[in-house]
Amino acid sequence: MLDDLKLLNVIFDMSIDVNDDILEGIKRKHFELNKLRGRIIEAAMNIEIDCETFISNYLFESRTNKSDFFQGNIIRTDLISFSGKRRISLEIIEREGLLTGKEKSELERLFSRVLQYRNAFTHGAIVEEKEGAMLVFSQGGKVKKLLDEGYFEKINTVFKEFYVLWVKAYTPNLTTGDQLNIK
Repeated sequence: MLDDLKLLNVIFDMSIDVNDDILEGIKRKHFELNKLRGRIIEAAMNIEIDCETFISNYLFESRTNKSDFFQGNIIRTDLISFSGKRRISLEIIEREGLLTGKEKSELERLFSRVLQYRNAFTHGAIVEEKEGAMLVFSQGGKVKKLLDEGYFEKINTVFKEFYVLWVKAYTPNLTTGDQLNIK
């Protein structure tokens, strides 16, 4: 046991030159990464709100007590998950022929990616490793993604491409001045 304590002492006595500037840089980087994380989650939440409006507009041609009840007690609650709202929205798009063929398939793929990014950033952790800042999350097992400029560009591209197709499908269902929540 004494040997174990000596080993711990050796580990903890290793001097690493960490100064206030290094610590401040890490804090700043972590703060910026969390801001980006928040923007990704917010963008996904806006898509979820769009789905709620899309579904409501499809089911109710005008605002009524029933539509208000539906929105307040069903669609805008946790009774239906984001994934469920995605499935309902895609079913409406399919039934109404709002997108077909490659566009519909691409919207389904992009919608899935949006949900994956949302889940990763909502439930994952940002950790600092020697390769850099990593997003660690579960997706059929432990996944690590390096949070570099390329990764964020990929996310941005997915969201932009999603919105192009979503607007194309969504627009015919807008009623009386409803607008998408695109930021």
